[in-house]
Amino acid sequence: MKVNVVIYGVVAGSYRTQNLIRSLFDISEVNLFYLNPGLLWDRPSLWNKIQRMIIELTVVWKADIVIIPATRHQYPYKYKLAKFFKKQVITDFYISFYDTYVTDRKTIAKESPEAAAHFKLDQNAIISSDRTIFLNESEAEYYTRLLDVKLSDIQYSIVPLCVDSRRKAANPFANGTTNKLTICWWGTYIPLHGLDKVLETAHLLSKTTTDFEFILFGNDDEKAIPFRNKVRELGIENFVKIDNSKSFHNGQLEPFLVSHCDVALGSFGDSEKAKTVFLNKVADAFALGIPVLSMKTKAMDTLLLTDDIIICENRPQCMVDAIIALKMDRDKLKKVGENGYRRYLDTFSYDAFKMRVQETVRNQHNRK
Repeated sequence: MKVNVVIYGVVAGSYRTQNLIRSLFDISEVNLFYLNPGLLWDRPSLWNKIQRMIIELTVVWKADIVIIPATRHQYPYKYKLAKFFKKQVITDFYISFYDTYVTDRKTIAKESPEAAAHFKLDQNAIISSDRTIFLNESEAEYYTRLLDVKLSDIQYSIVPLCVDSRRKAANPFANGTTNKLTICWWGTYIPLHGLDKVLETAHLLSKTTTDFEFILFGNDDEKAIPFRNKVRELGIENFVKIDNSKSFHNGQLEPFLVSHCDVALGSFGDSEKAKTVFLNKVADAFALGIPVLSMKTKAMDTLLLTDDIIICENRPQCMVDAIIALKMDRDKLKKVGENGYRRYLDTFSYDAFKMRVQETVRNQHNRK
């Protein structure tokens, strides 16, 4: 007998949720439904609102399992509706909004009503779920401790990040086709990444060698201004470039990385979150076969082997020492890139993701 599974929330813009839907379509015993009632709520007429209510009630009533997708867990009425019909709920707990805005970015004061609301909504999502999906064991422990939930009291599964298969990088420095080491970073201009340390590293490195360049790919010209100013202040314009025009989304970043990138940078931030999580960019680099230099995070200990990545402390001088050592060991760069690619296949590929999702859904359905 087939199980009826409903993805209850917005998918547009969420690559993880798109892959979730794709993987569930591949399970022969699943009837999959996608419910995005927000499309109806956006229309002002009373009739459209009535339509939404009828659709939501009907689809949830017919479901066996309701899945709340990544970043869509702050809608408590969805949990109440599912529980009213005695449905099993799985939440893909991709991020904590409380953690993001209050403890990491610190854009919301901890004592504010807004912070309290985020805390309650995040906590409710976990408590109200029959099973919660986390990206790794470290984040499961971190988020539940932050939100005052006892991890041993909940049912949860680990489904790591999923990254598209990509072209294998040329790794020009490791393969001896250039003597200039190109070090790349990509992401958003938030404290989590420790970009200030990256710039200071470039400054220190420029005092000992000139055969290198840092290229930083961001996504916001305005937020890049402080970093551009810092580059000028340190006098490292010849060694650091900031480019906000290329991304995986517009198809321009991957070809550049494939042809030019020798080392990808991971995380160097100071927050507890920075020292806990596993960043998408690391999985991206693994998919390309590009060696990664990063500080250690707790999630790396649970997901990686020592030879999958190059680890250093998140202090500029330690980062400089690591880069100089890599410039003198092309074979190590090549080996780490190959190991990272194998880790991608085993842990972060679509096939690995699909297997974990299918196992999660089947295990939860069997508990009914």
